[in-house]
Amino acid sequence: MSALADPQTDAHRHAPAPAVLFKPDRPDISAALDKLWEVYPRWIDARSAGQTAAMEAEAKELAHLLDGYTGDFTARYGSHSREIGLFLSETVFFREAAYGRIDALLAAVRAADIERLFSARTEFFRTYAVGDGPKGHEGRDINALHWLMAYTLGLARLARAEGDRATSFQSMAAGFEGAQYALIGEASQAVTARLRAEQGLNTTLRRHENAMLTRIDPLRRMSAPLEPFDVFEQHLTRDQIRAERRFGGYLDQVDGTSAELDASRAFTEALLAEDAARGFDLGDLIFPQPVPLTVVMDTLGPGEALMMFVRDKVRYSVIIVSADVADFWRSESSPAEVADMAKALRAGMKSTQLRAAAPLDSADDDVQMLELAHTLFSELLEPGYEAYLSDIDKVHVVASDALAGLPFEMLLSAPAKEGLPMENHDWLVKRHAFQVLPSVELLLEPERPQSDAPPEYLGVGDPDYVSLLGEPGVDATMMPYAMTALPETAAEVRDVSAAFAAPRLLTGATANELELSKALQIVTGAPGVVHFATHGVAAGELTRNNAAFLAMTPYLPPDTGPISLGYWDGIYPDGVLYDYEIRTLRMNADLVILSACNSVVDPDPLAGYGGLSAAFLWAGARRVMGSHWPVNSRAAVEIVTGMAARDPQFRDPAQALRGAVLEVMAQGGAKAHPAYWAPFSLIGAP
Repeated sequence: MSALADPQTDAHRHAPAPAVLFKPDRPDISAALDKLWEVYPRWIDARSAGQTAAMEAEAKELAHLLDGYTGDFTARYGSHSREIGLFLSETVFFREAAYGRIDALLAAVRAADIERLFSARTEFFRTYAVGDGPKGHEGRDINALHWLMAYTLGLARLARAEGDRATSFQSMAAGFEGAQYALIGEASQAVTARLRAEQGLNTTLRRHENAMLTRIDPLRRMSAPLEPFDVFEQHLTRDQIRAERRFGGYLDQVDGTSAELDASRAFTEALLAEDAARGFDLGDLIFPQPVPLTVVMDTLGPGEALMMFVRDKVRYSVIIVSADVADFWRSESSPAEVADMAKALRAGMKSTQLRAAAPLDSADDDVQMLELAHTLFSELLEPGYEAYLSDIDKVHVVASDALAGLPFEMLLSAPAKEGLPMENHDWLVKRHAFQVLPSVELLLEPERPQSDAPPEYLGVGDPDYVSLLGEPGVDATMMPYAMTALPETAAEVRDVSAAFAAPRLLTGATANELELSKALQIVTGAPGVVHFATHGVAAGELTRNNAAFLAMTPYLPPDTGPISLGYWDGIYPDGVLYDYEIRTLRMNADLVILSACNSVVDPDPLAGYGGLSAAFLWAGARRVMGSHWPVNSRAAVEIVTGMAARDPQFRDPAQALRGAVLEVMAQGGAKAHPAYWAPFSLIGAP
């Protein structure tokens, strides 16, 4: 069949212009693309002029070039290489001209699959092997996804303009599935691990990991007794910490460590390549599996909608799905411009110290904040808001990168009016309850069977941060000894616990990591609520701090002699509950409430939702309520206790959060400012 037998779509008219196309940093691939660009415009011109013979001749030349380059690069780099994925993704529109849109779509999907597998290998290195593996964001790039979104949604727009509704929907459906490839961050991996465990599929992954780790002999030879360490003093990265905990011994105390690590990385890469060739898809076990658009439409109930944000090379696309309709549109601004606006809006929630955010009192700052809140609504939601969202009660948000740091509750659906009190503006929280989905798969998770036993509650509040001051080796400037006491948090956990039959409270001296570990071993019956009311710190937020943590009561001073971390269930009870320690916990919790600061923040801009919230999802929590910035302590108490008053056992925390926020906002004054009421998001299962 010739290229002309399948009507050409020329979706390139709706995709990036040649002037802004990505130029890969590989001379041979760049040279091939340059040659293809010499031919492709002639095909465009011939098609525009209706010159069938010339168009077919240029299509044949494109096909000849593509066949040659694809064969050469496959022989040189391998069929599953990152280079092949890059070449396939960069030549999508050339393939449409040469072979037709089906071939182009398949090439775009294959490129995204290769990239996703590469990302999975990167995450495997970071989690299960010693050393960094691929550096920086390598492996988390979404170049192929950019092209897949540009092509599928470009084709959908063109088909819609031409009245071909079937092709438009099919193309959008392909884009919707592809967009889910962007969900590769910590929270997405955490919920995937839980889902795979519940599905019985994690056994395959565990077996694979164990077999691989056993075969990496150089790493096994590095085993040594674990010495006590202070994370702040040692400046250990997350990867180094995990390596210490898995293999024991400081890496810098082992002779030949660098060479051994290089050898082990190369060996692991070879093993992963062999597995890929045998059809083992690491990505399907580490990352969420895409859910078809029609399945999502069948799953959503009345009054529910899914709102997905995904970027390509030049724009954000917003996909809206409900039981009755699916549609999409594009932002006017570039992804960088949207990201800058989102960061500026979040930065406008100025704070003074941990768990003490002060509402803004500058009129100039308020004006800018209000303008940004409406501008972002106009960019991202306004094109389809009245048609698809105005009557929706609950919105499931699927976002990554910069938009993961944005609570959508604080966007304004109408321009702010000068002099209007904050509580009277058109905040989206007045119209919708929002729930963040790190994985669309969560929509398909069946409801947990109702238990006759009442839900359990474990509350941790008012830690005694200074309990060990004066002990040998304790420095008053170290965390958590330097942190301000939060006596109001004791009342917070007591108030919330009142609705539960047999609550367990850890306050004061008992709010330590050892007692927490013991208590969580008991919380294995009916699904329940685990509630922390304390200081939270994001990774990199404080000097000498490389990991996020919750502050608790210290149980052991830092100069305690060597101990086995296994004795403490993976936690060193020093009053600093790190995110990597949280991941070792096992909890049967429907909801973890982090009434603490900065518990959603992830320093990796490509990771989406992360930090302490992701750590608790890794530990087994179905959903986590976390914060985007330092919260006002009074606000945290009011919002959490207000949620408990509306929904005593937190059966529907999204609606409970919305109701509590609206009550706080209605009080006016400083409490009506979003810095006070908007920091919390609910992340996880609906």
